[in-house]
Amino acid sequence: EKQQQFYWPGWQTNLALYILLCGITGLAGYFGAKRKTTSLGFSFFCDQHVPVHYVSYFITRIIYLVLYEIFFRGLFLYACLALVDVKLAIAINIFVYSIAHWYSNRQEVIGSLPFGLILCLLTVWYDSVWPAVVLHLSLALSHDLTLVMIKEKIIASPFNSLLKSKT
Repeated sequence: EKQQQFYWPGWQTNLALYILLCGITGLAGYFGAKRKTTSLGFSFFCDQHVPVHYVSYFITRIIYLVLYEIFFRGLFLYACLALVDVKLAIAINIFVYSIAHWYSNRQEVIGSLPFGLILCLLTVWYDSVWPAVVLHLSLALSHDLTLVMIKEKIIASPFNSLLKSKT
């Protein structure tokens, strides 16, 4: 008699890998925010320590990112896929996506290239924009939440300790 082995069906393996990818992306957002506060002294934009400002910011940020991904990976990528092959559609999408990040610093522009590729591949692989939405949210929200926690002194930042030593 053949002994049953523990295994995950394909969709569970894909889901586990996707969750791992979201976790890695969340950590990238966290460490990116910590590095930003260290190198630039950047703090979260809101000067007032009022929870309603943070709540309204995060609600707006979530809505913005969902619509942003629906445009880039939903409408724009699928429109390109209707006209050209998948490789060229992804290349066009990544190019335009990186241009949309030119307002930011050089690291974000460079980071948008592999991140855009991952978002496009997820969209094509799952034939859905939602995996890209969730992955982008995991990066952006972990980054922004880290900045809020540093500003509110919930977590420490090397920059915070430098400020304390100078005062």
